[in-house]
Amino acid sequence: MLGNLTAYSLRHRAIVMACLVVFIAAGVFAFRRLPIEAFPDVTNVSVQIITLFPGHAAEEVERLVTIPLENVMNSVPQRVSMRSMSLFGLSQITIVFEDDSNADYVRNQVSQALQSVKLPTGADPSLSPNATPVGEIYRYTLQAPKSFPPVELRALQDWVVERQIRMVPGIVDVIGFGGPIKQYQVLIEPSKLKSYNLSLKQVFDALAAGNQNAGGSYVEHGSEMYIVRGLGFIRNIDDISQIAVVTRNGTPIRIRDLGSVVIGNQIRLGRVGKSIGTTLDNDDAVQGIVLMRRGGNAIEVLKTLHQKIDQINSGYLPAGVKVVPHYDRTELVNRTLHTVRGNMIEGIG
Repeated sequence: MLGNLTAYSLRHRAIVMACLVVFIAAGVFAFRRLPIEAFPDVTNVSVQIITLFPGHAAEEVERLVTIPLENVMNSVPQRVSMRSMSLFGLSQITIVFEDDSNADYVRNQVSQALQSVKLPTGADPSLSPNATPVGEIYRYTLQAPKSFPPVELRALQDWVVERQIRMVPGIVDVIGFGGPIKQYQVLIEPSKLKSYNLSLKQVFDALAAGNQNAGGSYVEHGSEMYIVRGLGFIRNIDDISQIAVVTRNGTPIRIRDLGSVVIGNQIRLGRVGKSIGTTLDNDDAVQGIVLMRRGGNAIEVLKTLHQKIDQINSGYLPAGVKVVPHYDRTELVNRTLHTVRGNMIEGIG
């Protein structure tokens, strides 16, 4: 049979050459579409449960949050191991699953089990982003003139840059570091609070209740209908100072009667510094870390991310402010592929 095939090929060279051209074209097409991952992800399938419990010691976090969560998560299918860490105001549980388990399935199982856990008031559990320890593909800082306020630079990171980057397919999370975070602060004077015989809890409740809209019914006016609603969302400092805590004999006691409202910064636990070589370029920088979704292709995601960064720099930031990368996995991938190509050429030669 092999002889007949050889004789047929010799008699019909045109058909053989046409098949060879089609084969080469298919190979080139497949090669150009071949996903290249120079930094393979060999980490285990895992899910992290992060719970914030502000103001509580590590022993209380362990007893009230970590242990109840561990008891429930022991029944999650395909679980291999589980480890936890309890800190001041923070609980972190890492669940490792079998290698052949589906990441989306186990995250769904953990999320369902999380709904059945009864935690104390103030404990806020959530799942970590669907990323891996090697999912960090891009780091950047916001560069601005020296006169630009650092608090406004951090606000641009949180409300503009981060939201735009999250729109890129394959990006699962953007983590911001550095810079002071803007806060609207109510500074209560204890003497005034005592003179009005009020407690801090009453102030907290009034602030929470005073920052919301209220829906109502409607009023008919001829052939038209007017919707009635109450507008209570806070828009500026004056709105906060006008909030009434209590009303006595028809006279409201407002926030401004108990203290002052100012714009301040959240208490900082650290700073981000950026160096060029051995020289400290900026000792209070605003940084962002971009995480890729598990199973994504870094090269394809980075191509789209570069286009988005160009759009942010050209149309979303004030004059003089721009996103400057200082870590990009594209460089690592290109260097790795260059090494692989060199070894292949040397081996073939």
